[in-house]
Amino acid sequence: MCTLTWWREDDRGHYRGFFLFGCDGENTVLFSWDGAALTKQAAPSCPVTTSGFLPAEVTAYRVKQYRDQVTDGSGPLPQKLASYHQTHIADFPAHSVLMARPDARTVSHSSIVVARDQVHFSYHSIGADQHVSPAVAATLERER
Repeated sequence: MCTLTWWREDDRGHYRGFFLFGCDGENTVLFSWDGAALTKQAAPSCPVTTSGFLPAEVTAYRVKQYRDQVTDGSGPLPQKLASYHQTHIADFPAHSVLMARPDARTVSHSSIVVARDQVHFSYHSIGADQHVSPAVAATLERER
């Protein structure tokens, strides 16, 4: 099952807020860090989204984008999900999944896939112009 631990207790205040999903093939959990407290809960239905700007409107917009782009009747497809996370609509920058407002923006996207024989980590930084950088990635072989 999924657990999340900190490297050093003193570093907790240095991390900005984030969500981290974990799935072991049967169970899915959501870790939320708000800058002060870490919580763990059963993951709600997808997508999980937040916004400090017009929250109900932005959530509805992103849920519609998710349904239009990711689901095909049989659930999310990995390549569609990756594309969804890189969606920036210039006419709706504050509503976009790859969000940009004068006071805030999406700055990165990370993915960790744990398979039977390896662990793959991928990190994309996102520029102020919403340009998604090529992935910085690492794959570690797992011992059996």
